[in-house]
Amino acid sequence: MNLNDEQITELEQLAGCGYTLKQIAMYFNLSIREVLEAYQDPQSDFRFHYERGKLLIQAKIDMQATISAQSGNLTAMQRLDKLTSKRNFINARDEMIHTVALNIPSKLKQLYPAQDENTGQ
Repeated sequence: MNLNDEQITELEQLAGCGYTLKQIAMYFNLSIREVLEAYQDPQSDFRFHYERGKLLIQAKIDMQATISAQSGNLTAMQRLDKLTSKRNFINARDEMIHTVALNIPSKLKQLYPAQDENTGQ
């Protein structure tokens, strides 16, 4: 799937607004199958820009909330505290998952050392 620069910008904005993959397919007049296949490929440009769009919008909202909290807005302070706690939990969880995933091959080698093909031991 090839999108021009204007379409990439639109994709990021649509994703940031919470549009579904089906809605985005309809917007660009693409088959849902084509969009789903592009999204399911973690290395695709479509997937990158879809995820980037969600991130950009959320980051702008969060940065504005930070500014409001710093200026003394109590509601913004509470929201930011809750958001920061949630993000810290998610980041810690993801870090553990990635650490475990990176160590699986070495742990498997320890548990199941390579056998000599000639002797079977």
